[in-house]
Amino acid sequence: MGLGFALFLHVILFGLLLGILWPFFWLLRRLLGVTSPSTRRAFRLGHIALAGAPFGLFVASIVWMNVAPPSYLYRSVFGRGADSSIENLRGTSEGINDAQEVFLAFKAPNDTLSTLLSSAQFAAADSSSGADLVPLPSADPVPTWWTAPQCAERSTYVARNARQWDDIVLTRCEDDHTIYVQARWID
Repeated sequence: MGLGFALFLHVILFGLLLGILWPFFWLLRRLLGVTSPSTRRAFRLGHIALAGAPFGLFVASIVWMNVAPPSYLYRSVFGRGADSSIENLRGTSEGINDAQEVFLAFKAPNDTLSTLLSSAQFAAADSSSGADLVPLPSADPVPTWWTAPQCAERSTYVARNARQWDDIVLTRCEDDHTIYVQARWID
């Protein structure tokens, strides 16, 4: 569902909720005998605020996808929090209502790498396809700190349909032991 269509549905939902909540708040105001102008104003604005709540939550979820901290992004990709052996965790995300792309980079020892690879059933990519996957096609723009394509010696692993993600590509740069991750889902 595209962003325009989702916004259209939220406008319709707002109108329906407004139509349902207005008589309820009007009746409640009459039953309680509210006469104070400030309380009457609160009752008038209350149903507008409640009707607008789903739209506010929708917008908040899109904003969160784009400003979430690296630790949250790591947890959403691997299904667990970053342990103490992970250093220099960096991450960024771009998302809308029907797609999200995450870039992560961090340093980790070999045992942490094997734990990550087992978390989503990663398969090793051969060298020719691995070069084509870093970054995934149509990844534009790639963050400037995400330098996986510049690694001369690298190991690339791919997981498909892991949790919410359509593709997760994990690249270990052998010269500096940095692990680069790119994950995305598209509805």
